Amino acid sequence: MDAPVLDTFKSRTEQLLLKPLIALMNASVEQSDYKSVLHCVKCIFYIDPINETAFHTQTHVLKRLGKIRELQDAIIHYNETYKKMYGEDKEK
Repeated sequence: MDAPVLDTFKSRTEQLLLKPLIALMNASVEQSDYKSVLHCVKCIFYIDPINETAFHTQTHVLKRLGKIRELQDAIIHYNETYKKMYGEDKEK
């Protein structure tokens, strides 16, 4: 829902959710629960589409799983999203 009156509430809620999602993602990495890691990454990207922690974790997991095509797609998507948001390419 796009209602300016809810923007502050939405922003606060997203920030409250972000820390526990990152913690859950990291715990899932430690447990080698890669399916859960990728679910967390997806949720984090709904909140912050260019979250670097989620992106680096996603690329690490996809490499580990040998999902090269998905890895390439994830990198392309991240870079395109970054460019749309900031109007420039992400420095490597």
